[in-house]
Amino acid sequence: MTVGVRQAKTELTKLISAAMEGETIVITNHGKPLVRLVPEGSKPSKNRGYGCLKGAFEIPANWDQTDAEVEGLFEHIQDIKKSGGYTDGR
Repeated sequence: MTVGVRQAKTELTKLISAAMEGETIVITNHGKPLVRLVPEGSKPSKNRGYGCLKGAFEIPANWDQTDAEVEGLFEHIQDIKKSGGYTDGR
């Protein structure tokens, strides 16, 4: 649900109830989103820094092996660039 600042002032209790029931409330000013009203329990985890995903997944032993087809495509692009047939807009 999207509401303007004035409407949010007059209907704050109703908006809080809607947010507590899981509805996303976006408060705008002249159509520009300012804030999102969400329940207190929906805070992001404070542990979002370096290493926060440790143990969340396992990296396969062959993660650094190159696929020959993909490698060939990169070589093909380099050959085209060298011949002047490809420009990337720079």
